[in-house]
Amino acid sequence: MSVWRTIPDLEKLTGLSRVELSKYMLRLNLLLIREAPLEYIVEVTRSLSTYWLPATTDVSNFHPRIMQTLWAMVHFAVVALFFFVTLLISGFLLIVRWFPLEMKNRISVFLEPCRHVLPPFFISISIIAYTMAVSTMVEVGSPRYRTPTDLLMFFALAIGAYFVTQIGSRSKRNEA
Repeated sequence: MSVWRTIPDLEKLTGLSRVELSKYMLRLNLLLIREAPLEYIVEVTRSLSTYWLPATTDVSNFHPRIMQTLWAMVHFAVVALFFFVTLLISGFLLIVRWFPLEMKNRISVFLEPCRHVLPPFFISISIIAYTMAVSTMVEVGSPRYRTPTDLLMFFALAIGAYFVTQIGSRSKRNEA
């Protein structure tokens, strides 16, 4: 955020300490959100779209355009796969929740080998969602704020692949 670079100048100009200036800026930001909530939602939406872009710098940017394009394609494929797996598993578990008890009991046989991986899956999803919410609602949603959770995204993908393969192999065994 560009305001962070101006803090020394604002301290000199206002005569406020860093803590007092931070409290003042917080009150000002909350006033702006209260007076113009739609603009805040628009800015959060913009931040959300930037948040999921590839996090590249001059060093990691791969100067040839073909490498940049390839890197962006791989990145967006991983992000799309992450959202697909998250929606697939979450949706499946939510739908099963409303099934009749007899059907739930039959499905629980398929889910039994996967029960131990569901808590870590949802913990990683929660950390990713929390980081995204804070980064886009409080800051500008820079992709560099997402990079600490990228490993959790791969972890969730691995658990999702395990979940899908276990369910698939169990259903094939029960068919035979």
